[in-house]
Amino acid sequence: MPQPGDPIQSRRDVYLDLIARARSRDFHPAPKDGLVDPAQATSWDWCDRIFRVPLHGPDATASLSYHVAEPKDDIDLFLFRMSVDSVPVSVFEASSFFVVFVPAANLPGSDVADKAAREAQRLFALESPVTFKRIAADHGHQSYSTDPDRSAGKLGTWSNRIDAVVVGGDLAFVVYKATYDDMMTLASSPSRWFESLHKAK
Repeated sequence: MPQPGDPIQSRRDVYLDLIARARSRDFHPAPKDGLVDPAQATSWDWCDRIFRVPLHGPDATASLSYHVAEPKDDIDLFLFRMSVDSVPVSVFEASSFFVVFVPAANLPGSDVADKAAREAQRLFALESPVTFKRIAADHGHQSYSTDPDRSAGKLGTWSNRIDAVVVGGDLAFVVYKATYDDMMTLASSPSRWFESLHKAK
């Protein structure tokens, strides 16, 4: 019999744990000339699809660095650091998801769900405002979602579900890579996203 609760919680917990471990590891500046890996072209497409501000290209103000997965319990990551309306933003991108960190103290108001809704509208290419609901079944984090009952298999497209989790002093947004034409990206292996960078090691 299915247990009540958030159908994506275990996936989100794994993603957050992987990002937490990777944050303490080495990130290397991406070269200005050319792609560091074919994954960067894929990243460009996803970033243009999801974010209001450019993360790649001549108009981008974000600094880009990358982390190549170690053999065990690690993932390939791009890291974009930028400032949006004077608020520092860090975007970690893996093959199947984004985690976006924003200092909660830099966001106006005191209600976390309201902060998340305003910041999501500012950062993401959403067609209309969203509302974040508390995920009561998550006893490990203070977490919220625009659609806490929607499972990974029913995402349809990334904007149908965005999660927000309080992580220390940050509000971390989790965006799952999915489109109506491509759900297989969610099943990709984040530890083997990069191609040429793994060969160069």
